[in-house]
Amino acid sequence: MADKAVSTIAKPQMRGLLNNVIKRNLITAITLAAVAGFSFKQLVGNERKRRYAEFYRTYDARRNSKRCAKKVCSNPANLLNNSAVVLIIAVNNVI
Repeated sequence: MADKAVSTIAKPQMRGLLNNVIKRNLITAITLAAVAGFSFKQLVGNERKRRYAEFYRTYDARRNSKRCAKKVCSNPANLLNNSAVVLIIAVNNVI
């Protein structure tokens, strides 16, 4: 009767413990990275692509350049200080 009440302790793994732990952790890390990447693509990437598509579907470059030129030309002092703006206005006048 006393023999059945006593349980034996399982022997510890003496060889290959590090390899088994590394293998398990590597599989876990790869799985979590794949899930995180797929989730990011679905939640952030697709929404970003949709917003870019909507922006360029309704974007009018000529109207935007005229709007920018009008704001810069309203302040002539700013026109001389910003050479990039001068270039934009010159390009708009050529077009």
